[in-house]
Amino acid sequence: MKDADVVLEVPAAWFDNPLDCLRHQRLYASILVALADLCVTVRPIRLPYAADAAPRATKRGQLVISFHSQGAEGNVLRLKESYWPPYYTADPRGFSGFSTLARNPDAVADEVRKIPRRQARKFVSDIRQEALDRNVSKYEQPAERDAKLPREFYFLPLQTVEDPVAQFAYLDQLDVAAQLAKVAADTGAAVVVKRHPLCKSQAVEERLEDLNRDFANLRLSTASVHQLIGQSKAVVGCNSGVLFEALIHGKPVVTFGKSDFEIATRSFNRLGELGEALADAERLDPDFRDRFLTWFLKLHCVHAADTLALRGRIAEALNALDIDSHGFNEDQLQVFEHFAQIERARREEILHPQ
Repeated sequence: MKDADVVLEVPAAWFDNPLDCLRHQRLYASILVALADLCVTVRPIRLPYAADAAPRATKRGQLVISFHSQGAEGNVLRLKESYWPPYYTADPRGFSGFSTLARNPDAVADEVRKIPRRQARKFVSDIRQEALDRNVSKYEQPAERDAKLPREFYFLPLQTVEDPVAQFAYLDQLDVAAQLAKVAADTGAAVVVKRHPLCKSQAVEERLEDLNRDFANLRLSTASVHQLIGQSKAVVGCNSGVLFEALIHGKPVVTFGKSDFEIATRSFNRLGELGEALADAERLDPDFRDRFLTWFLKLHCVHAADTLALRGRIAEALNALDIDSHGFNEDQLQVFEHFAQIERARREEILHPQ
């Protein structure tokens, strides 16, 4: 596809974020190389923070490469950092519950099952071991371990209440925490809750204090999610990225919100179903889970450094536009190559004179 118009959203605010700026910068370096290989006209536009839901304006035959956005399908390829950095989702509708995958997860089930079991097991095992060795997650994790964790417990990672994907919750997360404490108490188990490291809600803080007082088997922890996941019986949550990490750890995962990985979990939408959901989650097919994780990261997502994969995703989106070539970049490339050949010949003559 020659000389297609590509509007490239530039997330300058994210480039300044010390938590993940290097990953985003690496992604955009790969995008620029991919666009250069595709011979397109690139029109950069600065993207302000929190413009996720803004409609993306496109002209006929024009593709928008959008960052951290959600909306209707169209001439838009939407990229967002996934639950497992440095992979990024690439979806025409957006991320998490906004995505095409969340809207119709069964559509990919057959494709997921085609992933070879041995390949899936090795891929998941390798990335799990890397995370454990380096204690890495989307957010920085403490190095020290929590020595006071209960012997048997369910882990509930909380999300920030203002997160856009919180709208996809079927239930209030703190109501679920209370119900989980009741269910766990019947079997002599405990509940460990970790507050999101960026949560600043006073209401959440007050509710957690109430829960900590009302339930003797519920406690709060700030330990690494890898320790909390690894020592838990199961992990319960709405659509937090920690749940995706729990799948990678091979733990039973119970969810109460729409997401793009809900198909690999046991989902419930009524508090009274929680006990049954926990029991069912232990019987989920581990092969399907590993195949799904492999499909999600390697086929649904793109790695920030994988220029070839990014070029392929962008090319697919461009080919759907059916754009006629103007020939501008093609002419420039011919001039580049002509002068490059002359300069290479000059250098060769100096180094190896006849």
